[in-house]
Amino acid sequence: MDSQSNDKNSSEESWITEEVRAMIGEVVWSDTGKATLTQIKKFAQSIGDKNPLYFSEEYAKSGRYGSIVAPPLFDDQFLDYDGREAELEILESGSRIVQVGHDIQALEHLRSAFEGEVEYELFKPIRAGDVIKASRKIIDVYEKKGRSGRMVFIVGETTLKDEQGDTVLICRSTVIRMPAAEGEGEGE
Repeated sequence: MDSQSNDKNSSEESWITEEVRAMIGEVVWSDTGKATLTQIKKFAQSIGDKNPLYFSEEYAKSGRYGSIVAPPLFDDQFLDYDGREAELEILESGSRIVQVGHDIQALEHLRSAFEGEVEYELFKPIRAGDVIKASRKIIDVYEKKGRSGRMVFIVGETTLKDEQGDTVLICRSTVIRMPAAEGEGEGE
């Protein structure tokens, strides 16, 4: 992706500094976690999926995967990192995907953040017990002007790999950051 801006004729200084541009392509977070049976079951319950492939070891053994697997959108935020959840800040929006927009300290002044787009590529199932290496990198940062004013779009890519080094999932997410609304964040 090419960094872009539809505000090129503006006399305003860009919020995307050289420091921010230098982060494009850089890994900003990585950790190794385990896809536990408990986490898989909790996730399947939370999305209302009662497929016995996610709950019953007996059923799963006779299936094509030979063991319990995680539902398709089970990603880094659901792994068990040595008994702790992913070290991702949970924002007031309740979203963990928004974290990718907070990996850039130079944009801290843009306090309001929300999800734009999320896209998943699934390559192979995650099995209960799999040890997964998760890493996130910034793949693009660009600025646009909309009805609400100037916004910065941060595109991140999280890749999950199994112990064999095979990619099991890639999640690309766009986070939109902008200045906080009047009165937001006061008194903190």
